[in-house]
Amino acid sequence: MYEISKQERQTMEALDFPIAIYQRRRHFVKTLLVSDGFCDLFHLAREELIRDLDESMFLYVHPDDKGKLYENAQKFWRHEKFYKSMFRVKIPGSDDYHIFLCEGSLQKVSEEEEI
Repeated sequence: MYEISKQERQTMEALDFPIAIYQRRRHFVKTLLVSDGFCDLFHLAREELIRDLDESMFLYVHPDDKGKLYENAQKFWRHEKFYKSMFRVKIPGSDDYHIFLCEGSLQKVSEEEEI
């Protein structure tokens, strides 16, 4: 498992805007960190949010959007270099869905690991 340095972790976790960093190793995806902005947006403690995202990256996604989002994620993990998707998310404790625009890119950290 890739280790983020203590200083990098503190810096990224303190960000006010939502960011999550994941690691892919073969077919396994693990949440490495989420920012304060991400925790605040979802009204969840960091540990709880990471646990939920590890259980399913699409846990809070509208059921009608999950298929397309999964398809986009699979393309991205097959080295498309850049990821961009728009989808609906239900924030815990809310009755409404919110539109999210998610963007990402891959960084290769070893032959078998990408974040």
